[in-house]
Amino acid sequence: MLEGGQGSRVPLELLHGATPATVGTQVCRSGGTTNTQIWCGTIKQLNATADYPEGAVTGLIRTDICADPGDSGGALFTKTGGQAQGITSGGSGSCKDGHGPGDEVYFQPVTEVLQLLAQDGRELVTEGGGPGPDRCDGYQTRLTSTLNSGSSDHQPSGDYTTTASGAHTACLDGPDGVDFDLYLQKLNGSTWQNVAHSISPTPDETITYNGAPGTYRYRVHAYSGTGEYTFGFSKP
Repeated sequence: MLEGGQGSRVPLELLHGATPATVGTQVCRSGGTTNTQIWCGTIKQLNATADYPEGAVTGLIRTDICADPGDSGGALFTKTGGQAQGITSGGSGSCKDGHGPGDEVYFQPVTEVLQLLAQDGRELVTEGGGPGPDRCDGYQTRLTSTLNSGSSDHQPSGDYTTTASGAHTACLDGPDGVDFDLYLQKLNGSTWQNVAHSISPTPDETITYNGAPGTYRYRVHAYSGTGEYTFGFSKP
């Protein structure tokens, strides 16, 4: 753990993906100057514009978190759920005086970085358990089904095709006491190949995979245990 803003303690967890958060979501940031503390706040606006002396920058995430010179380039992530959100761009307010009403810091969305990687022919995979308490809300498609121990489903009811490069994000929320796993597969000729997976010993998994156009599907596998699961996914 690191000390959080206003004297709280914020548990540091692994980042499991980069699902964009909505306005009102609690987020935290790290930085080079204030690296002994993790400062937290709220997303106030998406697609915001910051007017810097060098010129205006659009498409940013605006928050009420404080920052100091030297914090630029630090990470923004959700307070729970382990989802990367952005990179510190700039703003106003100082953490030296504590978190206050005048704090306003902007972040470049991390999804734009992932898209640039895809355009350059590179792919970034993050994986790990834990969709958090939202039961996979906020995805383009959300559904429920039931698995028996040792069986698998292919979602969404077969496969899907995308003509754009970008992030494939998915969330699996299984019942307590089971071990359900999640795989993303891509069709290569006539063969399905695993391109990303999340196989923690828990009922919950998330995947973020930055991939090229093609035909994909998710395999939900009940490694042990039986029950109903919730599955959500978004495609480029």
